[in-house]
Parts: sequence; C-alpha cells; structure tokens
Amino acid sequence: MHKKNRLDQKVDRLPILDIEDFFQSFKDLTHFCSTIEKQELSVQISMKDYVVIRLVSLIEYYLKALISELIDEMTINPKRIMPRDPTITINLDFLQRFKLEHYTTGRIILAHFDRMNPKLIYDLMSRINRLDYFAWYSSIIATITTQTNMYERIKQLYTNRNDVVHNLISTDYTVKELNRSVTAFKNFSLHLIIFTRLNLGVNERHWSETKQLEECALISGVKDLPKFLQEFKEITKKFRDDYPSSRFQ
Repeated sequence: MHKKNRLDQKVDRLPILDIEDFFQSFKDLTHFCSTIEKQELSVQISMKDYVVIRLVSLIEYYLKALISELIDEMTINPKRIMPRDPTITINLDFLQRFKLEHYTTGRIILAHFDRMNPKLIYDLMSRINRLDYFAWYSSIIATITTQTNMYERIKQLYTNRNDVVHNLISTDYTVKELNRSVTAFKNFSLHLIIFTRLNLGVNERHWSETKQLEECALISGVKDLPKFLQEFKEITKKFRDDYPSSRFQ
C-alpha cells in the first residue's frame, strides 16, 4: 500500500468541525465578493473565478466535517452508509491510533471518500436519511422560501469550477449571482445537518416534541415553529414511505 493511501493519514487530514470558523469563512468570501466590482474588468474576471473555486472548496471541506460529526452524534450504522461494501481494510498499525479522540466512526467512514461531489453527497445523505435526499430537501425548503433545485445548482457550481480549473474557461456568474450562491450554500450546509438531525430525531430517536421544536428553532426563516414541524413530518413521512427498503440497512 502506498504511504499516501494509508487510512490513518486520511483520517488525520479530515477537518474537525469548528462552527465559528465555518461562519467566518463564508463571511470572508461574501466580503471578497463585495470588492469585485471596485476592480478593473480583467481583475474582476480572476476574482470571480477565485470565488467559484473557493466556494467549492468550502463546501467539500465543511461537509466532510459536518457529515462525519453527524454520523457520530446520531450513532448511524456504517453499513447504512456503505451498503455495497460492508467491510473495510485496516492496517494493523492503524489499530494503535483507535484510542485517539479524533479516530471516530464518522471520520473513518468519511476518510474512504476522496471528493465530496454532488453524486456522493446525494448518495450519502439519501442513505443516512432513508429517502430521496435532494427531492426531499427541495420540498422542505419550499415551506420556508422560494423553492430552488439545489441538486442542479450544486452540479452547475461544480461544473463551473471544473471549467475554471481544468479548461481555463472563466465563470459567467455575475457578482450578484456569486453573492447569492455563497449564502445559499452556507445555508444548505447547515440545513443538511439540521434537517437530518430532525428527521432521525423524529422517526428513529423518538425525540420529545420540545426537542424537535428546539431543533426547528435553529433554522433561519422559520416563523411558526409548530406549523413548520408538522409540515416537515408530513413531507418526510411521504418521502421515507416512498424510499425502497432494499436501499438501506
């Protein structure tokens, strides 16, 4: 096994969630966007390209931290996440590290995935939630604000990033669109965790209604918590009922 492929090194390199750093990173990128139109046109093009590259990097970085912590917090069965590959190979030297605090189930599982691309996000979150993740997400978010197809939006962003990096094609996003995208993907990252916690809390952990409402209160834009919770349960039940049982453990 090549040294670069060692599981312990991949776990060590995974980010540890720092929520203050999360908010600051997106705040800094928003501030950067606000300075673009003050520059010469040629500089604006390069700055917009940077925003696209940086935004994808933030999504990949923080989703790894958020999802690994979610797996540990909600004690999700690893077989549920990797149903087609129920075994993993661990170097004997790696066993010596199991006592270290950051060698958790969530981090070990996420270390097996190199890139947090749209298809992987969809597969992981569908298995964890036991439903068609992005269709469910769109239905939930539509109860709060104008509905958007987040799966298509994230695929478009990744395609744009690949064009910038690999094909040297500058982004055609306007500054206004970039600003909206930074906010949208920051919120998406937070929703991904809160919606999942609420789904599992209601349907599998049997949280009290008080705890369910406390989780709802973490979602910006929700004005009527009981109404939102009821709609959330109804939508989620439909999607979970429609999800083939053969696709999860």
